[in-house]
Amino acid sequence: MNSRLLTLAIFVALFALGCAGSTARKSVDDNQEVARITVENLFGKGISVYYREPLNPYLYLGYIPVGEKRTFQVKGPFYETRFTLIAKPTIGTPFYVNIPVGLQAGKEIYWAAEHRHFAKLEMSEPATE
Repeated sequence: MNSRLLTLAIFVALFALGCAGSTARKSVDDNQEVARITVENLFGKGISVYYREPLNPYLYLGYIPVGEKRTFQVKGPFYETRFTLIAKPTIGTPFYVNIPVGLQAGKEIYWAAEHRHFAKLEMSEPATE
């Protein structure tokens, strides 16, 4: 009887931790500082994209089907250190790209994500309309 309660307690605790993990970004207010990350999926399978700054949890940006390109808005504050982009295929090993500079408000990043190697990454000022 005690082992069943212990098993149930462990299951509930793990479920709660899973729910408290990565979450999708909420909508961005006009007054907040934002950066844009555009990811083109060249993997050959769908990928989930995550963003992470040191000592912070992974932030789920979204899912990109094969061959498509999506732009995500990441709200600040940003820390002037470094960050990591993660492409997690639906099947297979995640691919991590460590960027040695900090993401900055008003900047745009373009990442052509390919399996097993760093295809293309650009950081630029946003286009003016």
